[in-house]
Amino acid sequence: MRPSPPPLSQLPPPFPRERGDKRPGRPLRHHRFTAGSLAIALALSPLAAQEPPANPPQSETPPVRVLRTGGLKVESAALLVSGEQGGSIHVAVLPLFFPAAGGRVRVPVVLEIDGVPLLKGNTGNLLRVEIGLYALAANGAVQGSLLETIEADLSRVGTEIERSGLQYAGELALAPGDYSLRVLVRNALTSEVGLRFLPLAVPDPAAGPLLLPPVFPNPGPDAWVAALSKAARVSPAMLADGGLPAAQPVLGVGQEARFELPVWKARSVNELRVEVLRPDGGHVAELPVRILTRREAAGLDRITASFVPAGLEPGRYLIRAVLPRAEVPAWSSPFVLLATGGEGKPWAELLHGGQGAQRTATASQAPPVPSRGRRLDAGPVRDAYRRALQLLAAGDEAAARRAASELEASLLLSPKPAASEDLAEIELGVARDLAAVAPQSLIPIVILHTSLYRDAHERRDHLLATHAREMVLALANLYAERSGDAAGKRTAAHLVLALASQLIQGAPPGICERAFRQILTFDEEDETARLYLALDAERTGRYAEAVAQLERLLRSHPDSAEARVRLAVNLRRLGRTRDADRLLAGLLQGPDKTSEAWVLALAYHETGRALSSARRLDEAERVLREGLQRLPGDEKLLVELAAVFDLRHDPAQARQILTAFKPVRDGGDSARRRYGRPPAEALDRAWTELQRSLPERLPALAKTLEAPAPEKKRSGP
Repeated sequence: MRPSPPPLSQLPPPFPRERGDKRPGRPLRHHRFTAGSLAIALALSPLAAQEPPANPPQSETPPVRVLRTGGLKVESAALLVSGEQGGSIHVAVLPLFFPAAGGRVRVPVVLEIDGVPLLKGNTGNLLRVEIGLYALAANGAVQGSLLETIEADLSRVGTEIERSGLQYAGELALAPGDYSLRVLVRNALTSEVGLRFLPLAVPDPAAGPLLLPPVFPNPGPDAWVAALSKAARVSPAMLADGGLPAAQPVLGVGQEARFELPVWKARSVNELRVEVLRPDGGHVAELPVRILTRREAAGLDRITASFVPAGLEPGRYLIRAVLPRAEVPAWSSPFVLLATGGEGKPWAELLHGGQGAQRTATASQAPPVPSRGRRLDAGPVRDAYRRALQLLAAGDEAAARRAASELEASLLLSPKPAASEDLAEIELGVARDLAAVAPQSLIPIVILHTSLYRDAHERRDHLLATHAREMVLALANLYAERSGDAAGKRTAAHLVLALASQLIQGAPPGICERAFRQILTFDEEDETARLYLALDAERTGRYAEAVAQLERLLRSHPDSAEARVRLAVNLRRLGRTRDADRLLAGLLQGPDKTSEAWVLALAYHETGRALSSARRLDEAERVLREGLQRLPGDEKLLVELAAVFDLRHDPAQARQILTAFKPVRDGGDSARRRYGRPPAEALDRAWTELQRSLPERLPALAKTLEAPAPEKKRSGP
């Protein structure tokens, strides 16, 4: 039996993946993947991921189209085999089953993708969404897969996607048996993902009659923006009205609901009923069915029927068909039950209050929706949070971390979890009260939540990690606001830099970019943030944007040698060779102490390569030998110098030069490897300095906590 999706407000819980190294790669050469990362990727597919086209679809093309994908990027492949699920993009998944020739089963898979988080951070009029479907056997072998890319012209369908989202259908072909269905949805621009893993029990048509999963129609023909793969256009999943079924239908208590039931070789269904189950498979109720029509399609009987979910509490359920006097295996499908039903709207539109077109910039502030989940009693939560802060103020940081972590886990990871936003609002309410007395009291609280983020990330508790991360970003905003001066904003930037030292270890690039852009709102001259954003732009081929970031950085930090060498590399990529040569010459003519060794090495590499490419071989030899005098044994300079003699048709001299070549061991730190890394040293310093400052900051927190807590309404956040 297949478990149902999470609650309506957590589909899946909005926590992004925070594992795996996703740092930008090195310039001017392909990524070097470790044996482990290659094994992961090759276990899934060829990694011939397509690059985004330069321009969005033109008017003569459909506004939405589905293209086959040559393969996934390494980070996407690693996500699929990781065994973890979640992501910031909410995805509902409905697999279905239809007998096919050769003993196999057609398995259409319907995805509903929430448009608001999908579009968040997407710039321009082109939306590219990577879809990956994989069916893995118990031994981990891939038994079926489908890789496609959805392209949507947002100038034509952006409003509709934002209102609800995309409904996609693809199809796998599998032998009967048990599998793990793994679903990846990824915005190719922002790198935000949605991951869902479901146990998949594929029925055996040869075993006899089957009652396949009941399916419900969409609430309206335009409920979603349809994105159908070529196979899905003739899919047996299509309903009698020609539309796809809803992956997560929203029904109303006491309201008649129509559904279709595919039946395989069952002789009599006149006594058909439905059984309603809890998500764990426990029996809830058996209800009568009204059969409306019958038809034959794709070799099955397709029964259109209806039932009334009466006597049930709002919540999440499974439904399956039953024949009381026959032992016929039956498969279930999920639904959500609300007191007033979906009111003609799909779940994604309900989730965001039906205001998707106005909510892209403020999606994280979406108001509660019906059946949101556990409602918090704010008073006890507030008191428990203050007790954790009192432990911190007393100097027992370890106890404070345990208390805060236990509080958050009890609320966010329980069988009926609270919304992270509700908990954050209560905790931030306490922080606001303290900041009103002394803004400096917020800094130890930021350190606490940064530590909680690092702890949760290490344990791979992704929901708690996301909550801690969002608390740090919100507290930094609060500190900048309450401090009221430039020095306070610089401190706020430092607080986020300390968090970013861990984010760059594995958070999705979109999350990292968001943090560094927040730093620049506090301190637009921050060198580390601009270096990261330039590196991220270069990694994704946005060289003009990288140049803009670096030129802006050099206006405030003209002596930044790293910024100058990165700017030279990107200018050369844009064809501005004279400007690049001028910057590199300045680095080479300066004293050694003005540049780190890797910066100086790259300046020589780039200059020597450019001269060799222009066949100015004498000048190239002079520059490269000068570089080897200043940087003895540099492997790249030796290779470039040997290449000069090879171009002169002097292989003997080239071989002689290479006798001194000693390649950097795997895991070593060559200049080009260092170029491909974010400014981790500065970020680590920020975190170390913040930790060291904690003891001197605790008295301010202790003093503000001594003041009586303001009276608060205790019935909710």
